[in-house]
Amino acid sequence: MSAVHIIDCHNANDYFADRADGPITQKMLKTVNIRAELHIALDRKHFREAVVQANKAKCDVLHIAGHGNGDGIASSSGRGSLLWADFVEMFQGSDPVPKILVMSMCCGASYALAAGTELSGCQSAQFHRYTRIADGMAAR
Repeated sequence: MSAVHIIDCHNANDYFADRADGPITQKMLKTVNIRAELHIALDRKHFREAVVQANKAKCDVLHIAGHGNGDGIASSSGRGSLLWADFVEMFQGSDPVPKILVMSMCCGASYALAAGTELSGCQSAQFHRYTRIADGMAAR
């Protein structure tokens, strides 16, 4: 299996409070001998470049961690979102697309897929939604 590619696009407060889950995911995968490439994407330019690198590597699993909303993936720079349509467009013409897309954020890609946009070839998708409980995070 090729490496799992992780794109972490949390905001500065998450990094400051050590709540970004991309580095944690990478370390957990490495403990069970799964190669995991981590890309910190603080803006749209670097997010796009991380997707390009994952596509070039023909990764089987793409894990995206950050904040989502009804419009798209929230930018950690605070300057708007990467719209869901733009997110899906990044994969058009990629051969192959990741077999598994993990969205560790609120309002995952189900918003884009519900809008009639497809990630053709993506065989499986897993969406996470988190809610804050006290000082920790818990899956909902």
